[in-house]
Amino acid sequence: MAELSESITQLPAGDDLAALLLKRWTSGAADDAPENTSDDGSWVDVTAADENNDWCYLRADEIDGASDADDASPQCRSDGRVDAATLEAKLAAATAQIQALETQNAQLRRSASDKVDRDEVSLEDLERDLRAAAARCLNGDAAAEKECEHLSRALDAHPEKIKRDADQRAAWEREERPRCASALRRMRRVLPPWLATRGASVDTLEQAGLPRAVARRVFRERALWLTRMPASRIRKMALADLRRLDLGRLDVVELRAVYAALPSEFDADGDGAKAMWREDARRRLSALALREAEDKLLRREVRHPVYDALDAVGGPFDPDSEALAAVAAPSTTNLEAELAAVRQARQRIDAAPPAPGVAPRRPRPSRLDADDPRSRMVGAALSRAPPPRPR
Repeated sequence: MAELSESITQLPAGDDLAALLLKRWTSGAADDAPENTSDDGSWVDVTAADENNDWCYLRADEIDGASDADDASPQCRSDGRVDAATLEAKLAAATAQIQALETQNAQLRRSASDKVDRDEVSLEDLERDLRAAAARCLNGDAAAEKECEHLSRALDAHPEKIKRDADQRAAWEREERPRCASALRRMRRVLPPWLATRGASVDTLEQAGLPRAVARRVFRERALWLTRMPASRIRKMALADLRRLDLGRLDVVELRAVYAALPSEFDADGDGAKAMWREDARRRLSALALREAEDKLLRREVRHPVYDALDAVGGPFDPDSEALAAVAAPSTTNLEAELAAVRQARQRIDAAPPAPGVAPRRPRPSRLDADDPRSRMVGAALSRAPPPRPR
């Protein structure tokens, strides 16, 4: 205890925390500390030789009534010494801060223990461990499920895995770009340029030159309309509108055409949901292209049967016609004439005088003809006078 007191007293003068600790650790011990109180608790003078030790002399009544505020300013006595309540508050605040740091450190250690060190584990080892854990999980090992999750997260975050996926995606884009461009021109021959800007019906598409079956498919699969939509408009589409487009019903030619029309980035996509939708479309197209290379696609996935007759002669529309220029161009259909006829019919109905309130004449039932006795029975019943009402 004496050695600890000597080490603390060597601190610079005015160190409040050291003075408090020294007071606590030396209280009641037999040492060289000078007495600062008399029997009645009054303060006594300290010699000049003892002032170099920076002792903290406190009275019991001042300690009991001291404030425990954490942010209280140091209260100094007339002789320049700090009040005990301030030192107690500082010590309590420091203790609470140390406990909070220890708790945070323990949480970080537990979190780090669940992760795999990506710098020390290679990509091949992670993939091998993940396959082994997946095999154990399939065999009924419940503990392997958590291991699979940890290894899968570590594999997705591995720098080599990220770089490899980016290289594979870039190579796939370069390989599929010519096929997608060819499919886009092929589908634009089927879809009119004004489709995405003005809309259409099945009858309008049929009058424009499409077979009835093709017109129905084009009208139903709204994802095909993206091939005739301006890129600036696609970039501004809302996420809800994109998710309403069902890409699962498209064949490989239609999906390539739609993917070629998609922009590389979307506007107002802070959370990356639109980019994820585009990535899902790319994954589906990649799966169809892989099955196409292996000759495992279904008949309707290679090309929908409704295009059989149309692909032999080509579509009736120009694939290079721009959608914005087609809006101002004269229509190739009879849509304006149909709308004008509807307006004229409504004007005639509004201008016609109201019909008189004559009850409609009901047709005579065919079974009540002249040879049917029921007609005479009905006539005789109607000719009889009703019985008198009782009074």
